[in-house]
Amino acid sequence: MAYCTVTDLAIHNPHRTYDATTNPTLAQVNTIIDQIAAESDNALQSQGITAPATSPANFVTHLKSMNSIGAAAMAEYAMFQSYGSTETEHADTLYDIYKKQLKDQWNR
Repeated sequence: MAYCTVTDLAIHNPHRTYDATTNPTLAQVNTIIDQIAAESDNALQSQGITAPATSPANFVTHLKSMNSIGAAAMAEYAMFQSYGSTETEHADTLYDIYKKQLKDQWNR
């Protein structure tokens, strides 16, 4: 279960839209969202916490933020790599934030 939707990525990638003709496509971004959520669920399960998490609300909100940051980073990477660009500074920043949050989650 994903903790966010494509709409939630807009806060991190405000100039991006995703649909059937974009690169990455909307379907690909939804897959990325699911993959990032699975990483969080694996971290939770490694700590003996049932996943997907459904409470408390503030923790689910934290997972939503993590999910959207990680997915936004991967969507940016996908977009720039498909155009052969090395302009990934924004994606790098988002990914670093996501990985720090994921690491913190593993170390609870």
